[in-house]
Amino acid sequence: MLHITHYIADTSSIINLQAANQLRLLTQLSVAGHFKIPARVIDELTGPESEGKDPDLARWVKKYQKHIEIPDAQIPDDVLAEIIRKHRVLTRGRRGLSAADPQFVAALKHLSKTSPGLVGVSDDDGIRRACEREGLTCIGWAEFARRETGRAS
Repeated sequence: MLHITHYIADTSSIINLQAANQLRLLTQLSVAGHFKIPARVIDELTGPESEGKDPDLARWVKKYQKHIEIPDAQIPDDVLAEIIRKHRVLTRGRRGLSAADPQFVAALKHLSKTSPGLVGVSDDDGIRRACEREGLTCIGWAEFARRETGRAS
């Protein structure tokens, strides 16, 4: 059966998937072009904001970055500005302002226009509420793993 579902993931879901030993699944989907991560999420997982996160996960992200990254330039500024304006709660992270959360929702919104089967993967309640309000499909990591491991068997 043809695999048509594409995913965009946020920081929380990637951390949870790695903790559940799902990096092999992420690798397969990433190399096939079915799993993407916005640039600011990559920054959270590999840059100074990654303090306290698993170094193995940071290494995985760096290794597959060319397969998974959605560059900033792919997300129009007006779409990002609209998401920030409508969902201000997304900009308030635990350590101050968050750039990754609004970028995730903006990427999902913008790219859904050309990829109707696009699904967001997030375990953050604020992100999931914003996606719902925008009419975007967003599931948690456990549902993602269930769907994709079921497809592989």
